[in-house]
Amino acid sequence: MYLGIEDTLTILCDQSYIHHLFSVHDGNFQDAHADLKQLFGVKQIVCCATWCVYEMIKASVSQGDANQGLLEKCMEYAINIPLICGHASSPISSDLCLQGVLQTEMLNPLFFGSTRRLRCKNIRKRTGLPAVFSRGDGVKVVYPAEVTR
Repeated sequence: MYLGIEDTLTILCDQSYIHHLFSVHDGNFQDAHADLKQLFGVKQIVCCATWCVYEMIKASVSQGDANQGLLEKCMEYAINIPLICGHASSPISSDLCLQGVLQTEMLNPLFFGSTRRLRCKNIRKRTGLPAVFSRGDGVKVVYPAEVTR
């Protein structure tokens, strides 16, 4: 899939997208990044998240889950990627945080990554940014309508 981007593609991930990357690649983020680079035809993929997304993953780990090992890998991954919001000391809803970050941060070229169709649709409507929507092994890039660009 050629996007017209050659160097670096930045994807702001929600917690579902981070979990998806690890689920599909058996907990190996190097494989996930390699697949994304090949899929989009770029030299580098930078995945980032927010402190609020990290806190959501951390809360899932502390609650205990059938996928505890996978969630722990997600948490370890999330703390080692750029976390780009000012809510480290007092996290807010990840939906509100992601919307705020997407409306103010200028990380170019920026895509939003999620496995939640409605979240992708809402983010795309409000911000005009393209979304990377993943389900199973499939990846779909959803561009905003011309009117919102």
